[in-house]
Amino acid sequence: MKKFILFYRENTRCLNGSTPDLNGVFKVWRKASSLLGAEFNKNWFYRFTILLLVFGQVTLYGQSNTNNSQWGKNGPASAPVSPVNWANGNAQATNSHFTEGQSIPTRIELDGLTPNVPASVTFNINIIQGSDGQHAFDFFTGPNRIQEIVSPLDGLVGYNPVKSTYVFPIPNAGNTGGVPAGYYNETALKMACQQNADAAFPDKNSIWIYNGTVSNITYVWGNEDGSSTQQTYCTVTFTPTSTKALLVLGCHIAAEPSFACAGWGAGNGASTISGSPYHFHIDNICSPLSNCVTLGSQDQQMASNTIIVPPTCSVTPSSAEICAGATAIFTASGINGSGGAPYAFAWTGPNGFSASTASINVGVAGVYSVIVSDSDGVPAEAPCTVNLVVNDNPVPSVADEEACVGSTATFSTTSTPGYSYQWYLNNVLIPGATNNSYTTPILSLADNGGIYKVIVVDGNHNTDCDGEDSGILTVNALPTVVANDAEVCTGFTVQLTANPAGGTWSGANVSASGLFDASGLAAGPYNVTYTYSDANECTNSDGAVVTVNALPTVVANDAEVCTGFTVQLTANPAGGTWSGANVSASGLFDASGLAAGPYNVTYTYSDANECTNSDGAVVTVNALPTVVANDAEVCTGFTVQLTANPAGGT
Repeated sequence: MKKFILFYRENTRCLNGSTPDLNGVFKVWRKASSLLGAEFNKNWFYRFTILLLVFGQVTLYGQSNTNNSQWGKNGPASAPVSPVNWANGNAQATNSHFTEGQSIPTRIELDGLTPNVPASVTFNINIIQGSDGQHAFDFFTGPNRIQEIVSPLDGLVGYNPVKSTYVFPIPNAGNTGGVPAGYYNETALKMACQQNADAAFPDKNSIWIYNGTVSNITYVWGNEDGSSTQQTYCTVTFTPTSTKALLVLGCHIAAEPSFACAGWGAGNGASTISGSPYHFHIDNICSPLSNCVTLGSQDQQMASNTIIVPPTCSVTPSSAEICAGATAIFTASGINGSGGAPYAFAWTGPNGFSASTASINVGVAGVYSVIVSDSDGVPAEAPCTVNLVVNDNPVPSVADEEACVGSTATFSTTSTPGYSYQWYLNNVLIPGATNNSYTTPILSLADNGGIYKVIVVDGNHNTDCDGEDSGILTVNALPTVVANDAEVCTGFTVQLTANPAGGTWSGANVSASGLFDASGLAAGPYNVTYTYSDANECTNSDGAVVTVNALPTVVANDAEVCTGFTVQLTANPAGGTWSGANVSASGLFDASGLAAGPYNVTYTYSDANECTNSDGAVVTVNALPTVVANDAEVCTGFTVQLTANPAGGT
């Protein structure tokens, strides 16, 4: 048995019920079918029968299919965000607003289906409007590619709330019918790009069905009434689980911006078309697949004023690099957009930053984003972002320094590759002091309290971030040191003295503790040095002269004395002291009771330098002679010669 597929062809147009249209349909159908040689222009009965079939949507199988298509309308651009309102009729600025790159939610109600028997529905969208190559819709997506909530079952009953999905295939040579290669190649790239962008949300790439499952989707390309307006026909094959099914999808609005992955370039997007060029049309329903009914009344249109052009934005500068503690100013501008100026700005950034002004003054590193909205409240499709780099300032550390008069002090900080240094004294630049350390000239007390500052610049970045630190110089006076001169006699030692105590002696013949040894030294002056360091570790010294005096020349004269007598000893120079047995300090030797013989005595003399010398002398004690004086007698008036022994006495 033959079936009636009246307009299931690529260039089929919709019937509007006029007589010329009907005659055209009949003629086309008559050419396409041979129905036992029937002549429709001559046979009134057959014509009437055809009219019943067309307007009643009745096939020879007797199956009647009804359908209803609605768009999800989201209110005018000024309306607050709320769930879409499903309604018949055209979409226009008073009830809808969409941007290029979004998809208008579309639902198709099908009734009169045969449960569990495969069926299909074919619908089409305008893809290229007129001869200018401007794109209206370009491909199909899921219904939820807008900001508003899409609830497909709103206002409907009799549907299983659990949906089944089927990803729209990418157009290719195997499923595009007569689509020109150049077009489907471009569409395939854009659709693949969009699906890849939405890969984390498979529902956005799929047709949804309630009370059924989809098994296949194919595309066919064609012209509308032979004009330059081009369409894409999509046939969805599905198996209903009830007598009715609901298909939900999105018609993707062709985008103009070239930066969008689905963009067709400037002047080629949906917003550039005037009038109502955005058509969605249900062409036929087949249930079962062998029983197709071609439809002519299910056409939805969307006016061009429904497409709002979001503004774009720019930010100056596009990025900034600053030093810690500084700030950068970014200024956002709105560009174009359907609503135009004044623009609103919504900034976000690190640490919960937010602002609503065109310019922001910020100092925290990170990415700052701004969404610009036009006067209708329409936001830009993508935020403008800028990156703020904050470089740390160098943190030099300079310690205070102490030094003594007559010495130098060195101030320093850590050396870091890429850093430069400049030192200042009391905020006055020190020429040539460009290392990480600085050593002062010889210091005096006038330098006490000087402030030595270094400014360190980080040359590793464009910002030349700097940091500084300073140290205070304390100049301590040298201790007052007095080393006392001394005299010592040859062959002796002398303990040298100085003030303050606790220093160290140095020089020939002197120990560190100050004991000078004149042993073996010739008479004369000898220089020594006394060095002392105080609690501030300041060191001073003083010199002393040790005069080595020669010992005096002392001569003690020998002497003789008779036993029982005394003798005064003599020596040169006078004024010394005698010592020894039987002699007094003044040199009186007493031979009383001594046996004859030599006796040693010592004469010691100290000169004006207190140098002492001595000499020994021998005192010889002689025994008394044995004397015998002979008695004699003499007469008065006479003399007598006395005799004695030994002779010679008196």
